[in-house]
Amino acid sequence: MQGIYYGVFAFLLTVALVYGAMPLAVRYGFVDSPGAHKYHRKETPLVGGIAMFLGLAFTSLFMQFLNPSLIDVAAMLYATALIAIIGSLDDLYGLRVAPRLGAQILAGMIMAFWGGATLLDLGHVFGAQIVSLGMWAIPLTIFCYVGAMNAMNMVDGIDGSAGGIALISLSMLSIVAAQAGLHMDLALLLVLVGVVAGFWIFNVRLFGQQHARVFMGDTGSMFLGLAIAWFLISLSQGEQRAMTPVTALWIFALPLVDTISVMLRRVFKRQSPFSADHGHFHHILSRAGFSVNKTVALMMGIQALMGGIGLMGLYAGVAEAVMFYVFFGISIVYLIVTTYMWSSPARTGMEQRINKRKDFVLNVKLYLANHEVKYLKSQDVSLGGVFINMAEIKVRLGSKVELAIQDPGNTGQEYRFTARTVRITDNGVAFAFEYCNADNFRALQKLVFEKTTNYRKDPEVTRHALTS
Repeated sequence: MQGIYYGVFAFLLTVALVYGAMPLAVRYGFVDSPGAHKYHRKETPLVGGIAMFLGLAFTSLFMQFLNPSLIDVAAMLYATALIAIIGSLDDLYGLRVAPRLGAQILAGMIMAFWGGATLLDLGHVFGAQIVSLGMWAIPLTIFCYVGAMNAMNMVDGIDGSAGGIALISLSMLSIVAAQAGLHMDLALLLVLVGVVAGFWIFNVRLFGQQHARVFMGDTGSMFLGLAIAWFLISLSQGEQRAMTPVTALWIFALPLVDTISVMLRRVFKRQSPFSADHGHFHHILSRAGFSVNKTVALMMGIQALMGGIGLMGLYAGVAEAVMFYVFFGISIVYLIVTTYMWSSPARTGMEQRINKRKDFVLNVKLYLANHEVKYLKSQDVSLGGVFINMAEIKVRLGSKVELAIQDPGNTGQEYRFTARTVRITDNGVAFAFEYCNADNFRALQKLVFEKTTNYRKDPEVTRHALTS
C-alpha cells in the first residue's frame, strides 16, 4: 500500500516538473523543431526525459529518507543520471554514435557491477537444463542494457508511443513483483509508473490535446529502456527469481521484436543495421492510414496482449521452452508480415482499387537534390505512391526525393511527402511514399476517396511557396 502512495507522489511531482519546465525550455531553446521528416508542426519542449529522471531521483531519495531499509537505488540513480546527461547533450547538439554508445555501455556496467543486476542464465529455455552464461554473463548483460535503451528509442516515433508502451511493461513488472512479495521492487516500480504517467499525459493526444505538448527526447527513451531492463534482469535471475527469463521477453515484446525486425530488413537490403529509415511499426501503420491515436492504441494493445500471454504462461506453469518457441514463432511471423507491408504498401485491396483510377490527376512539385523545383502533373495517385509523366527529368532508381501534392480544392494547400523511385518506364516514373506527416496522409486519403467531380478534373498548374 505504501508503494501506491509513493507512485502518486512521483506522478504529481513529475506533472509539476514538466509543467514548470515547458516555458523554460521554449525560452532557452531546448526544443525539437519541426521538419520534413517529423510529425509535429511547432517547436516542442524536450524536457520530458529530464522531468522523469528528476521525478524518480527525488522520490527515491525521499523513500530512502523515510525508510532506509528499502532497496538501494544508488546504482540506478547514477546510471540514469549518466544517461540523462548524455541524452540531453544528444537532444541539444546531436551527438555522434560513439559517445552515445559509450555512455550506454558505461551505464550498463554500473547496473551490472554496482547494482548487481546481471544476466547469469537464460533459464530452461531449451529444455530441462538451465542455460548458464558463464564468462558471457557480463558482455551479454551490457548488450541487453544497450539494446533495451535503443529499442525504446526506436519506438519513440509518435506522440504517446514510448510512454504508453513503457507504462504497459512497467505495470506487468509490478504484477510480477507483487505476486512474488517483493515489496521493495514493487515500490520502485510504482514510482516509475508514476513518473512515466506524469509525463505521458502531456505527450499523448488525449485530454483535449491535438498534439504533444512535450517530448521525452533521447533522454527519456534511453532512461526508460535502462530502467525497464534493470527490472527485466533483476526479477528473472537468482534462485528465488520472480519470473523466468523467457517471461522478460514477452513483457518487452514489441520494442524488442520491432527493433530486431527493422535491423534485419536493413541487413537484407545490404544497409547498415544502424542506419535510419521509416520501417518501424508505427511508420507502417501511419502509411496504412491509421491516425496517431489509433496507432498508439494498437501498439499498446499488442504490448499488453504479449505481456499478458507471458504472465499467463508463467503462472500457469507452461514450460519455458514452449513459451520461448512460441515467442520465436510470433517474432518470425511479425518479421514476415511487417516486411511485406513495408515493402509493398500498394498491395492492399483498398489501394488496388484506387490504383485503377488512371484519370485521377493532381499537380505535383518535385524537389530535386540541387534544390531545383519541377512542376508536374500526376498520371495516377494512390495511397502507396504516385506515377508522374516526367521523361524529361532524369532520376535514378532508388533515389529519394521530396514531393508536394497540391490540393485542388484549396489552392494554397500542399501536402509534402518523402518518396523513393521504384520504377522508371518510357512513360514516366513511379514513386513510392516512404514517409509523410500523419495529417498529410489523412489529407491524401480524403483526396483519393473524394467523390465530387472537382477532384477528378485536371486543374491549372499554380506555383505556391511550400509552407515549412
